[in-house]
Amino acid sequence: MRTLILAACAVAVMGYSGTCPSSGVCDASVAGATGETCCTVTDTYYECCFNGEGCIPNVGCRCAETGERLERRKENSTDVAV
Repeated sequence: MRTLILAACAVAVMGYSGTCPSSGVCDASVAGATGETCCTVTDTYYECCFNGEGCIPNVGCRCAETGERLERRKENSTDVAV
């Protein structure tokens, strides 16, 4: 059952340098993430949360069902960061 929950949340989360827009959503400057929830991790780093994920301020995007950090692809790379 746990595998099914993780599979439901398994969507890449991208991290970016900078700060979230005042709207709280990722904008067109973030390719593929327009309209997704923007999550501030540090003063100079944010993530765009996708389907099935929630934002924990100062922590990042996490699976809404389990609270676990999901695998993510590094920006402009095929490497997976955890």
